[in-house]
Amino acid sequence: MNVVTAEKRQEELLYQVATQGKLPVAWEELKNCIIQELKNVYRRYVENQRVQSDSAQLYDKMELLVTTRQGAPFTIQRISELLLNPTYSSFEKFCYAFEKLFHVVSCVAEGEDVFTCNLLYLEKNSGWHMEDSESSRASTEVDQLSDAENSTTAVSDLQHDNGIDGLEEESTGF
Repeated sequence: MNVVTAEKRQEELLYQVATQGKLPVAWEELKNCIIQELKNVYRRYVENQRVQSDSAQLYDKMELLVTTRQGAPFTIQRISELLLNPTYSSFEKFCYAFEKLFHVVSCVAEGEDVFTCNLLYLEKNSGWHMEDSESSRASTEVDQLSDAENSTTAVSDLQHDNGIDGLEEESTGF
């Protein structure tokens, strides 16, 4: 298998995890995909001069975090999204988010579902490119607001259907 085909396969696996919330392969294989994509993300941040002097050490720390992990973290779906569409203004901020996602205790097994959410941003924005932080933040806030409004509406509808208003509680007369 040539290098281009291998890289394409790795990206497809990460996209599958990001959009479907399942592990299509064993953790060891996915771990290699994550490390390769982490290298690509780091290279892009360096090319766009969005790194600090200690970013190479920070990259090494993130790679070690991935290689020493025994099982796929429960947050693997978000990790995949982050690798495919890193919207942070600097590599250091990206690493902070990436590291937090790896510090979870729960794991998922191959083929097991993880919590899936609206992946509108990933589906609308296939392909990664460096954006200025203001436009990136604005589009993310709009997507988050839309998701939050949908969640609030769904909860309100469910409460209404079950006869729960949430505003008044019955007194027990003690």
